[in-house]
Amino acid sequence: MRLLIDPLLRNRAGSFLRDVGTPDSSFRRVDAVLILHLHWDRLDLPSLWLLGGDTHLVVPKGAAGFLDRQGLHQVDEITWGEKTRFGEVMAEARPAKHSGRRLPFGPTVEASVS
Repeated sequence: MRLLIDPLLRNRAGSFLRDVGTPDSSFRRVDAVLILHLHWDRLDLPSLWLLGGDTHLVVPKGAAGFLDRQGLHQVDEITWGEKTRFGEVMAEARPAKHSGRRLPFGPTVEASVS
């Protein structure tokens, strides 16, 4: 089972995160991706596009429509208290005291920890 959480698979995200490394090709073979909230440092669209449009994403409730418009269609939403299983790994969405808004014009969704 290969599970990524909030992947950043390029050497920068926006103008604020730089030189975080360059992944090798093994990141292209993942079973699922867990996204905790929609901030730019957690939901990096170019990184998700690198994984391919058929990668299974698990995201906070309210994010699927936004991701569908970005060409990412294999999306399951979970809300606080719900659980999802990745092979032998169980993840539960828990509330986080953190804004779930994607600035400047993106949606606002629940921020979660798992």
